Amino acid sequence: MILFSTGPCSVTPSVLEFMTNLGFDSESADELIRPLLIRHVTGDFGTAGKYSDILPTITVDERNRGVLATRDDGKINALAVQAKEGRVISYYTLKDIIDQEANNQTPIWVCTYLGPNGYTVVMLPTDYEFKVNKKGNTYLNFY
Repeated sequence: MILFSTGPCSVTPSVLEFMTNLGFDSESADELIRPLLIRHVTGDFGTAGKYSDILPTITVDERNRGVLATRDDGKINALAVQAKEGRVISYYTLKDIIDQEANNQTPIWVCTYLGPNGYTVVMLPTDYEFKVNKKGNTYLNFY
């Protein structure tokens, strides 16, 4: 069951470069990434857990306070899905998508921002950085 829409999807240049270095063209890379997107929207968040397993563990306090009540990415994902807004992030590794590289632990993240202008980015951890502006507001920077 699909839990949320990805909105427009993009892949960072570093993911494409990484796939190219492994010998995959852009069409093959797309075919490799598609299963991760399916897992992501159906609640298999990789090492962050599974929606169906996480949901019963959310406390009343966490439901009332939302994402401010926890630092657990799985719970943050589940709360965002229920609220239909916020960030959903899944953590996978290259071995999840490439059989011949079964020992490769290279992380690949899928991050969706839910809401009216929602979107999804497939990235490497090095593409994701928090910044703080002069007013003290936190925002994300993608490379």
